[in-house]
This record gives sequence, C-alpha cells and structure tokens, in this order.
Amino acid sequence: MLCEYHYDTKAICDGEGRTIVRFAVCDKNKTVIRMIEQYKSVTKLDILLCPFQDGISIEKKIQLGMFFDVIFLDMEMEGKTGIEVGKWLREIRKNEKTEIIYMAEDERHVVELFQNRPFDFLLKPLTEKKIFQVLDKLFRVRIIGERKFRYTIYGVSYEEQIKNILYFQSDLRTIEMVTMEKTEKFVGKLSQLEEQVVLQSFIRTHQSYLVNPEYIVKIEKKSIQLMNGKFIPISKKYSSEIKTKLQKWQEGKRR
Repeated sequence: MLCEYHYDTKAICDGEGRTIVRFAVCDKNKTVIRMIEQYKSVTKLDILLCPFQDGISIEKKIQLGMFFDVIFLDMEMEGKTGIEVGKWLREIRKNEKTEIIYMAEDERHVVELFQNRPFDFLLKPLTEKKIFQVLDKLFRVRIIGERKFRYTIYGVSYEEQIKNILYFQSDLRTIEMVTMEKTEKFVGKLSQLEEQVVLQSFIRTHQSYLVNPEYIVKIEKKSIQLMNGKFIPISKKYSSEIKTKLQKWQEGKRR
C-alpha cells in the first residue's frame, strides 16, 4: 500500500481493524521502497509506504499534521541532512514516538546520531537482508514496547506501558514512577522492580533510581541526563556497571 495521506496522530486501521504502520522513506532510486514492499509481501504486515525525495518534503507533510511511525532517512539529502531532519523532529516537534532509521555510505557521523535517538543505522550498500533484519527487529521491539508494568495504589490495580516510563525513584518504601506525562506513587522496593521481566532493560544508576535507557541523552561522570531535562545521579556503587549495561542494551536493539 502506497501512501494515502492521513492527517492525524492516531493509529489508522485497515478494513479488518488491524493497525497500519506508517513509513516515510527518503529514497531517490526506490531501492528501499522495493525492499519494504517485498517484506510486506512475505510477512503480510500492514505497512503504509510514503516515498519522499528529500527531508524538507517530509518536514512539510509533518507540519501539515501527518504522523509517521517510522522514517528512513539518508544522512546525505538535498536541502537538509538526515541529522538536521532528525533534530528538527525531536527538538522542535517534540516527537519521540516516531522511530528513525538512518542510512549512510560510511560511519563518519554515527556519534552525532545519538542526540536524535535513532532506532538503527544502516550502512550502504543496502541489501534485502539488511532491510529485512531491521524490520524484523522493529516489529519485535514494537511488540515488546506494548508490554505493561502493573502496580497497585490503595488496593486499586493500574498499568502503564513500559515504553512510557522514564524512571523509578525510591524513598524508603515509596516508589515514584515518572513518565513524560505524569508521576505516580506506590509502595514497593527498587530491588523488587529490578527482578521483573518487563523491566529487565532498565538500568540501576543509584540506590534510589532505576532508569529506562530509551530516554538517556547524555552520560556524564556523576549523572545521566534524560530527554525531559532531568539529571539522574550516578553513585560509585553502580558507575562501573552503567556503561556495560547500556552497551548490552544497545547490542540487544541491533539484533
């Protein structure tokens, strides 16, 4: 299915009620488009493909109100580079929901990509194997992202999607769960949260903090900065483990 424009941020569905995943692809020679079409044919997944010639045209569609679940961006594009478009998406549009997949001829600018929190980076020449692997991982992560953390407040059960949680902070037996939109408090211990399967990717930085690595934008000697501007302290006890755990998490995302 090629792009028919839908100007809303809610999920759209096909005639049978299945969610359609919206892809924006900046691909002049249509190579990536053809590979994604082939992937759709093999997997039978519902993907809406929207081809673009450059980053500026993608920005214009987003400004008109169109939402994309995934954007394939070439590092070198006419008008604006992939890094510039990614920065605009994250910092100006405040969009953290769209996954960015970068494509490039070499690895010169890989370090610069971290600030835009991409889902992955593909080195050219692109092959069907590379595209299929990143799409397999994308849809696997989307399923994992739908997992929920369950907690209780005064006997009433609640749940929150794991992907929405920035961090947990403890104060004695009180746990504070912080998301981009709200803060909730309930009784518990961080050590008990760490043991939960759905929170295995979270990183302990301090006796009082358990952090979602998806939201880390900068690591300093004594603190971690999250995308909401919050600085989380790093204690000596956990400092040596943080980079190792973050590296393992990043390697897990690449698989």
